[in-house]
Amino acid sequence: MDRALSCNGSLTVVPLVDAREGDEGHEGTMLHWMIADRCIRELGALPPPGGLPPPDVPAGYKLPKNSLWIVDWAIRHVIDTIPADWCLMVEVEMVHVFNRWVNVGHADIVATSPDGKRAKGKDWKTGRDPVDPADNNEQVGSYSGLIHCEWPSVEEVEFEICQPRISDDDEHGFERVSKVVITNMPQLVSAMDRRICGALNNPMKLKTGKQCKYCVGCSCPALDAEQKLMELTMTPEVLAQIKRTPDDAKLAEFVIIAGRLEKPAKDAKEMLHKRLDVQPSIVAADGTTVTRKVEKGGYEIPDRPAFLSAVKELLPSEASQAKVLTPSMTRLKDEIATVMNIPKSGKGAVTAETVFDAKLRPLCEQGERRILVYT
Repeated sequence: MDRALSCNGSLTVVPLVDAREGDEGHEGTMLHWMIADRCIRELGALPPPGGLPPPDVPAGYKLPKNSLWIVDWAIRHVIDTIPADWCLMVEVEMVHVFNRWVNVGHADIVATSPDGKRAKGKDWKTGRDPVDPADNNEQVGSYSGLIHCEWPSVEEVEFEICQPRISDDDEHGFERVSKVVITNMPQLVSAMDRRICGALNNPMKLKTGKQCKYCVGCSCPALDAEQKLMELTMTPEVLAQIKRTPDDAKLAEFVIIAGRLEKPAKDAKEMLHKRLDVQPSIVAADGTTVTRKVEKGGYEIPDRPAFLSAVKELLPSEASQAKVLTPSMTRLKDEIATVMNIPKSGKGAVTAETVFDAKLRPLCEQGERRILVYT
């Protein structure tokens, strides 16, 4: 949806290129399934017609232990944000046929109020790459419109993008949970139809932007053209444009282009690594030879309690422990909510947020986040 509306030409190029592998893979599939399964068993959620199908992962696949907390986090979030008397549904397939196109959506969570006039939707993003917030996310607009098409009595949709791996302390300003409330449902549906029809009328026009993150990557002619702009032969006219310090417009343009290329470049690097798995070197178009060396990487901690016990044994002094153990304030609030069996946040007098504010915030110094906003 984001690709088609932002870059109409993606409708033409995407079918020509092999699908790009996502960042989550089997882990994301398993996490989604486990969340849905627990919602059904523990919260009485309605499964899809025919029941919840088994997860599409290899036989014998096991979720890494250090990812299990995401399932607990999601279940608690559902409990905290969806009233118990609402109709809760998981893995919700939605389809609406327009005159020129068919909109298909698969919502992780949809809940409707007892009077059928309100709905809440959630989409779990279990990867490490943040996505657009709900109020600027075309997928959210599409799913919200589909909810109204499936249940025409719905007059208001509150939809959330939930990214448990994103910390609220993220220095880049990405939100762990973002939401939007939409009330103009018929207008939303008609606007979506009008915009998609406009894209269908313009299938040869490519435009780079944030949508490039999840499109065809380095196969895109428009991205290739932007990269080629980085190579040119200097002329007196070009030299005349060079200034000792870049002006504001040039500086902003450089940062925007870098953002567009970041995700496709990351994916291309991963593809290159896979090809180097089967051959020792690759020669680029400009003659540069790419090989690979393998060094020791970062550490994962599958069993955190055991690791913490070992650290305390080696460093019995709390002062020494404090130097090497850096807590995540976001995960700390999650654990307070779990251990004390209280909501993470909200209007109640006692929540994980209020406990944190009372007990721990006085011991912290909170910085600020400076976020670049593109419009």
